[in-house]
Amino acid sequence: MHFSEKVIYNHKLPLYIGLDFGLTPAAIFLQKDVLDRWAAIDELVLEDAGAKTLGRVLRAKIQAEYPNKKIFISGDPAGEQRSQTDEKTPFEMLKSEGIHTKPAPTNDFAIRVESVNTPLGRLIDGVPGLVIGPKCKVLRKAMGGGYKYRKLNVSGGAKYSEKPDKNKFSHPAEALQYGLLGGGEGKVVIRSYNPNKNKRSAYSSADYNELTY
Repeated sequence: MHFSEKVIYNHKLPLYIGLDFGLTPAAIFLQKDVLDRWAAIDELVLEDAGAKTLGRVLRAKIQAEYPNKKIFISGDPAGEQRSQTDEKTPFEMLKSEGIHTKPAPTNDFAIRVESVNTPLGRLIDGVPGLVIGPKCKVLRKAMGGGYKYRKLNVSGGAKYSEKPDKNKFSHPAEALQYGLLGGGEGKVVIRSYNPNKNKRSAYSSADYNELTY
């Protein structure tokens, strides 16, 4: 239901990009139509690359494939922390490559997850509030179960880590979170969020527990 072959870039709509940093950085390209329906149109997933390389590759991709006068880029707020090697933040490294990025409104994990769950749960004129396009191959696998909690090796009942494993699926999944937060989904979630309301139970038949999406 949340995958569509018809997802394409519309140069008339603003382009939103979410970024997650680290040595396996990722970018998710998003657009939102007039009915507030989101579409993940493309992804950029790198390996063994820092923020400067991410900025260079991302700039080239935007210029070649997604020219747009309205581009809003949101990244992991942790990107404001300075590197121990050259004392530059990932945001500063991106800026040096011509990529102007703002930190997402929050890094609260529960709010980040709900910023994705909220549009996933919307149905507008028969179309989901968030659809994933065919170019987002790694993101699709992440949403299909690759982004998940690890089962802890402890006695008693099944227990899982508080946050998902950091792996090749976590970076595009979290880039999606930052992109949606930067696009305004966070405002809705923050206003309505109550940490003790509508808690979802954990479930898994293996060593992992899938996220709610």
